[in-house]
Amino acid sequence: MRYAILTVSALVLSNPLAHAQELPGPAPTFIVISKIDTAKATIEHVSSIIRHVPETRIEERVEGGVIKKTPVTVFVPVQETVRQIVSLREAKVFDPKGKSIPLGEALNKMKPGQAVVVSADGNMIHRFFARALRDETLIIAPRPAPPMPAPAVPPPAPR
Repeated sequence: MRYAILTVSALVLSNPLAHAQELPGPAPTFIVISKIDTAKATIEHVSSIIRHVPETRIEERVEGGVIKKTPVTVFVPVQETVRQIVSLREAKVFDPKGKSIPLGEALNKMKPGQAVVVSADGNMIHRFFARALRDETLIIAPRPAPPMPAPAVPPPAPR
């Protein structure tokens, strides 16, 4: 009996899941700067997005031996390339060690074609991610975007 209790307690205490672990938070994204506007303190980058676009199709169904054609709306994924602008006046810029970098200095360090990291939550990225970066990599923490409203549901097709 003593051995059973000792074995169970050893398994519970040695289980790494039993210990509280620090979660790294949302993963940052890498972007490549395509254009810098120092007067407006903005950078521009190109990214690919996938939108789901409603498309009405005619579906044929056999009901009682008769073929009926009914319109059906489906959502089709469409990949698009968009240019996005990040305002550095409304963002914070950090180095991988977490040191805040002033706006003017950050703009001087940035060049078109340079990769930078963008925080997902508007704060400095977690140290798990930051320690994988080179010392000269800049981290941009933009103000979080307001929540997006749910997409509108298309009206039902006429019968």
